[in-house]
Parts: sequence; structure tokens; C-alpha cells
Amino acid sequence: MIRSQFNADTGMLETVFNDTVSLRDLRDYMESINRDTDLPESLNILIDTRDAVLDMSPGDIRDLAEFNFSLHPRFRKINNAIVSNQPNNTAFMLLYESLSRSKHYRFKVFNLPENALEWLKNISVAEQ
Repeated sequence: MIRSQFNADTGMLETVFNDTVSLRDLRDYMESINRDTDLPESLNILIDTRDAVLDMSPGDIRDLAEFNFSLHPRFRKINNAIVSNQPNNTAFMLLYESLSRSKHYRFKVFNLPENALEWLKNISVAEQ
């Protein structure tokens, strides 16, 4: 299950993954971000996956990266910080990080939410 809410105070889309998260769940989540016209053009996303299990194969990661790039042409910049403490999830996310590099999309994996928040804050300051 994926729950997401934009925090106007921090300017971040805060997302929590719980239980089992499938490839379909991730695609639906990405599509919902793309459809949400209330989100800013420069978007910071914080995702907490510490209570989730990603149900996918390594081959799905490449497809997911390609799918994500096809969806986000309306955003000027997306900075995505993801928190993971499970080895399998972290491995998938590091693979995704290596496949999703672009000048308009930054994705970084963290073990601690504090570090992820700090990175997002620093990126936002640097872009102003």
C-alpha cells in the first residue's frame, strides 16, 4: 500500500510504502503524481519504505525507470529521496538510482529519514 500527501509547510510530497508494494502499485503512484496539477513544477519527494517489501524482479526496475521518464515531462525538476532499511529493497533502489539519472530527475537512497530530509533541503536551497 502507498499513501502520499503534499506537505505545504515543507514543500515536499511525503509518501509511505507499507506491506507489499508491487510494480503495478509503483506505476499507479507515479501516474498519480503526474496527474496531480496541484504539485509544484520543482518537486521534492520523500518516500519511506522501511515497513514495505517490494514485490518485483531486477528486470522490473529497468521498466519502471523507463515508465517514470515517460510520465514526468511536465515537471521542471524532481528530487526524490527514499529511505530504506531492508537489504532487498535497498538493492532494488540502488539499481533504480543508477538507471534513472538525468538532469531533471535526482533519486537518492538513504538509511535514515533525517539524512534524506537534509539532502532534500540542501538541494532546494542550491536550486534557488
